[in-house]
Amino acid sequence: MGFFSQKEKSVADDCSRLSIPRCGKCGLNKLCNNPHFPVTGDGRKKILIVGESPGQQDDARGRLFTGKSGSLLRSVLDENEVDLFEDCWVTNAVLCAAPDNRDLTFSELQCCLPNLIKTLDDLQPELIIPMGRFGIAQVVGRLWKDRIGPGRRWVGWKIPSTDWNAWVCPTYHPAYLVDKVGQKEAVDVLLWKRHMEQALRMVGRPYDDGVVPDRESMVKCCYSDDEAVAWLEDVLYNAQMVSFDYESDRLKPDHPRAKIVSCSVADDSGNVIAYPWLRGSSEATRRLLYSDVPKVGWNIKHEERWTRRMFGKGVRNWLWCGMQAAHVLDSRKQTTSLKFRSLVRLGVSSYDEVSSKFMTSSGNERNKIAEVAMSDLLLYNGMDAVCTIDLAKIQMELMGR
Repeated sequence: MGFFSQKEKSVADDCSRLSIPRCGKCGLNKLCNNPHFPVTGDGRKKILIVGESPGQQDDARGRLFTGKSGSLLRSVLDENEVDLFEDCWVTNAVLCAAPDNRDLTFSELQCCLPNLIKTLDDLQPELIIPMGRFGIAQVVGRLWKDRIGPGRRWVGWKIPSTDWNAWVCPTYHPAYLVDKVGQKEAVDVLLWKRHMEQALRMVGRPYDDGVVPDRESMVKCCYSDDEAVAWLEDVLYNAQMVSFDYESDRLKPDHPRAKIVSCSVADDSGNVIAYPWLRGSSEATRRLLYSDVPKVGWNIKHEERWTRRMFGKGVRNWLWCGMQAAHVLDSRKQTTSLKFRSLVRLGVSSYDEVSSKFMTSSGNERNKIAEVAMSDLLLYNGMDAVCTIDLAKIQMELMGR
């Protein structure tokens, strides 16, 4: 949302820090007939639909989804044996109607965000369907700390959120589709109907037993060189498949002073270790990489180049590249990074908030990795490895491998 002004952001940031809703700060309540629309519906099937804001007809009649977009939404729900107001709860990203159905501002969205957070906490839905770019921004923005980007980036995914133990299924807003219905090439309408059908099949919570995977707790941060060597030797003789990931002081390994700072390895049994790149562990890593154990990576070109730089030759027995598989499965722009797929496939929220700001560089320029606390770096490094191997397993299944 970089097109919002700094002045708007300063007001919005003040609102976003609130844990208790404080309506009225954005001023929309003074410009509409029915301010502060309450959550509507009985929610028998624990489905929460999050739109953008009440339309002009909604505001005039005091009821949500009353116009053409509401009719379109109800018809698709009916086809899937779901009643909008009996089976669902219905709310919006912003609870007050904006004048003339104009776009919402960043301040309005952030000032109303505590209302949505409270709704999620109170209702604890099993399925959340955010619709339209503003509905998506409010819901997905709680899980993804980077730029949300265009709505098309998010529509159609079925996110098994570990934050809420709920399915999050973003899609288009029906208001965007009303004028496209009946057109011969209305691809978005067909996609939207498919998104809704697939979302409504997600019965129950993603983690039925209530035990939500905590991958961060799986990462063993090993500061002892001897301990890391022993662990790597055990993996060498027992693992059926491993992923590994380097963290380095620059993006490319071509500079004569380029160096690896840490490494992480995850095996197929759920064991993950991250360790500083010391003499013993680097030699044990070399033995693992040149063994017959199958290896998976995300962007394996990166690890391959650094391995050649460190040891003089490439990795033995590459099995899988997660990024290449991501392009095959869904090649939309801005969707093939490890962090993005970790969220939409595994439900893992952004885990690089601490480290990523120090690791940005281009080419052979040195980054600021030395300023990252080793504990933070190793956790970040380990999460890369465990998400890579877990995603590889899903991708292999989807691609019949």
